[in-house]
Amino acid sequence: MKKLLLYMGSLLFLVNCSSQNSFSLTDVDYRQKLVKTQKAILYKDKQTKAILTATYSNSFDDMNGTNERFVVTLYIDNDSNNSWSDAYHLTLNGKKPISIKKLKSDDKLLSNISFKNEWKNYYFVDFPSVGNKQMYMIFGDNKQEIKLYFTKKAKYLYK
Repeated sequence: MKKLLLYMGSLLFLVNCSSQNSFSLTDVDYRQKLVKTQKAILYKDKQTKAILTATYSNSFDDMNGTNERFVVTLYIDNDSNNSWSDAYHLTLNGKKPISIKKLKSDDKLLSNISFKNEWKNYYFVDFPSVGNKQMYMIFGDNKQEIKLYFTKKAKYLYK
C-alpha cells in the first residue's frame, strides 16, 4: 500500500511539473505560419554573409488589398543596423517591392512570424499582386542569388 501511494504521489508530482503552455505539434496556427516561411542564406568564403527569412502574411494579417505581403527578417554580417542596402536585391516573380517598411519590435505584424530574434531587423515588404498561386522570391547580391518558393494556399497541413 505504501509503494502504491509513493508511486501515485511521484506520478502526480511529475504530471504537475510539466509545462501546460509548451509548444505542441498540434498547434495549427503555428504550423500554418511555419509552412508560409522560407529562409535564404548568402555565404562568402564559407561564412554567413546575410540571412533573410520571409513569411507570406496575406492569410494572417488584417490588411485588405491584392498586393502580396511579407514579413521579412534580415541579418547582415558586420552591419550593426542590419538594414537594406543597394548591395542586396529582393524580387517576387521578377518584380521589385512596392515598399519596404522597417517594423518596430512590438509591431502587431510580428505576431505573424514563427521565429523572433533580437539580432535581426524586421520589415514589412509589399509586392505587386501575382496572379499565380505559386510565387518565387529572389534574394541576393551581385555574386549570388537564392530562390525561395511560396504558395498562396498551403498544399497540405497535418491535423
